This record gives sequence, structure tokens and C-alpha cells, in this order.
Amino acid sequence: MSDREHFESWEKIGINGSWAGLVEDESGKLKDTNATEDNEEVKKLSGKRRIGKEMDEDDERCVARGLLRSLVCVLDASKSAGNRDFFPTRFGVTIRSLMEFVAQFLKENPVSTMGIVCAGEGSAYRISRLSSSIRTHVKSLEEILHKTRFSPRGSFSLVAAIDEALQLLRGTPDYGYREILIIVSSFGSLDATSISESLDLCQNFKVRISFISLVAETYQFKQVSKKTNGTYQVALDRSHLKKLLTQYLIPPKLVKDHTSENLDQLQPLVHMGFPGLKIDPDRAGIAISSLEQVEWTTTTYTCPRCATRVPRIPIDCPVCELPLVASQHLATYYHHLFPVPRFIETAHGEELPSSTDDNQYDEEKQNKTTCFGCFDPLPLQVKDACTYTCPRCSTTFCATCDDFIHDVLHVCPGCDSSAACTTYVPSSSNDTTTADAAVVDRSKKKFKSSSTPPPPADMVA
Repeated sequence: MSDREHFESWEKIGINGSWAGLVEDESGKLKDTNATEDNEEVKKLSGKRRIGKEMDEDDERCVARGLLRSLVCVLDASKSAGNRDFFPTRFGVTIRSLMEFVAQFLKENPVSTMGIVCAGEGSAYRISRLSSSIRTHVKSLEEILHKTRFSPRGSFSLVAAIDEALQLLRGTPDYGYREILIIVSSFGSLDATSISESLDLCQNFKVRISFISLVAETYQFKQVSKKTNGTYQVALDRSHLKKLLTQYLIPPKLVKDHTSENLDQLQPLVHMGFPGLKIDPDRAGIAISSLEQVEWTTTTYTCPRCATRVPRIPIDCPVCELPLVASQHLATYYHHLFPVPRFIETAHGEELPSSTDDNQYDEEKQNKTTCFGCFDPLPLQVKDACTYTCPRCSTTFCATCDDFIHDVLHVCPGCDSSAACTTYVPSSSNDTTTADAAVVDRSKKKFKSSSTPPPPADMVA
């Protein structure tokens, strides 16, 4: 018997009700997506608002980002997490959304670590320790989802959840950025002690506490996030919960303190090791992933300091605690420090004037009517259609390429190609000492020369 058959009639209406499709458009007004056929456009509009909000290049206070992050996610496993206003339950939606978030977080922040804590029955217990292994966290979440002993019951205790998260963060280095993300399903907290002591510890250790609530806004939780410089947000549905989680993928901004003029003086240098790779397909070797776990594998990495073999990277050496990374892991943070600027959105809908000369090839007009990324025609004659122009290189893209550039590629193809689009070719193949050089502009496919006439077409590569 499926889970939907257990629902009452009014619960089934709440799942597929007309109000479930209400979203906020670009201007801040509510829009019914069930009444429109183009739901993808609404998703793109909400994505544009998120990108524009996070990529605030005019914020002069932002001088650095906290790249070495230690994040602890706290799950609410109280009785209220078993409510079915989120299908199938609040607890099930939270775990499935967190599985996707774990993979995205450790992919975007490969040098960071993450841990999971579950809070229920007035206490809190650790699900997985701080590590950068996606497989370990996903396996732990799957065990919670499929085992009945982890079913939601009891009351939620905020003090117990914070204390257990602080135990995981206690061994993290001082130069790291400590965060606690609590996905709460309760309206309140039943604590045995006062929360003031836990808040003092968070402020002393510079721990940032953020909340994502699946119910209405709670004053107590909002004040805790405010005192620790965190955020408090309310998820409307499952898709909105995933969007709120994506905001924590980007490393947070480090703002200058009023007492310090130079933030660089407060950031020490961090020792990191680049281990050597050894692959022996004929014989498996012993690799230590932690002091409590040993694996047999044919691929090992050797620590450059203590020669300890580990099964994977990035990881902290279990013997000398040296962070072991590869060069591509550090290169991943480049798009966080130097993000692609927000493209200028232009609305269209008017008909284009027809060309009078069919034999003349106007390439500049062709570039304006064709997407620079996928070379498909831009929807200039479609009503309410938009194109996106890079403010640096003035190249135009469609909406699909715009999302792909900002979410996946993180590099503007127009800016990247304009730097290498010009090459110099000698004006004569026999005379290589001539000072005059011909310039071939590959982006516009036009031949330019400094003083000599252009050579024949067969001489230009």
C-alpha cells in the first residue's frame, strides 16, 4: 500500500492544491505556475534573482571568502518531523534534500569538511563525523531513512543539538570557518538548561548558526541566528527547500572588522600537502582513512610529510593531520573568488527589419541574432523573451547558456575567447624578418594589416 493511501481527503487536497503552484516572480508578485505552460521560465526568473543577490560586486567590504569551512548539519527528528504537509513527511524530504546537498557542497568546497547530527527525544547524537567523503555521509543518511529506529519521535532540543555540533567543531583549526545549519520542523525547543551558555560558546568559537524552518517563523530560533550572524529562512515546499540549501554552497564573505584595517594580517598561511599517487592493479595495499578505519585498495596516496598512505583525497592525514589536496581542488575555488559577472538582461518582442541585400554577409548582425554559446537563433521575435549580454565582452547568450555559464561552466566563453582570438602572421612566407605583421582576428574573421596589403587567402592559416 502506497503512502498516499494513508492520507485523509483534506491531506490529499493539500498536496496537489491550487495554492501549491504559487511562486514569487521577478517583481515580487505571486504567480500561479499551474495556470501557465511555461514553468521553466519562472524557475529561471527565480534563479536570476538568486544570482544577482549573491553576486554583489559593489560590496566594497568583501575582501575575502571563508574557503576552509567546517559545516555541521542538524536534522530535526522530533515528533513534528513526521507530519505529512511535506510529502511523504518533513523528515523524509529533509533527508532526501540533504543527500543532494552533501554531494553539491563537497564538490563546490573540496577542501571543506561536513558532519551530520540528528536531534530527537530531547537529545542529539552524531550521524557522521567531520569529513570530506561524500560516500560516508550519503551512506549514513540512507541508514536513517530506511531504519525504523530513527523514526521521528519525542521533542526537539536546541541546546542539545548545539552542544553536540560544538563537540564536532571543537577540533577544527582557528583559521577555518565554523558553521551550523539546523533544518528544524518544530515550533519550539524543550531544553533542560538555559541556551545562554551555548550561545556564549558559539560566540567565543565564532560559530555561525543558521536555520531553515519547515514551519512558521519562530522568534527564539531567529534570535539565535541573529546573535551568531547567521540566517533564518522558511521553506515553502520541497523545491524551495532545495533552493535555500543551494545558498550555502557559496563560501561566505569575510567582512573587515572595525578594529582591524587589514584583513590579510589576520589570516595565517595554511600548510597543505600534495601527495603522490600510486596505482598497483595487481596487488592491493593498506590505506588508512582514519585512526579507526583501514581499507584495502589498489589506488593509494602517500603523505609527503609522514609517508602515510590514504585511500582518497582531499583528506586530513590521520597521523600528522596535514591537509592532503590536489591542484584541481584548489583551482575549484577560483570561480568563488572571481565569479562571472551578472549578465545584462534585455527584453525583446519586436520584429527585426529584413535585410535588403541578400548577397552581403553582415556578421555583426549575425552575432546579435545568434547565441554566442550554442549558436542557436536568439528568440528576438518571441513575446516576453529575453537575451543576456556579458558586460565585459558584450557577447549575447540565450537563457539556457546563461544558466549553464553561471551554474556549471563559471567562465564566460566570450571573455575567454577574446583574449586568444588575435594572432600574428608574417606578411610573407619567404621573408620572416619583416617588421610589418598581419593580424588575423578569428572572432570576426576579418583580415587586418599594419602597413602591407593582405596576402592571398591560401597563405593565411
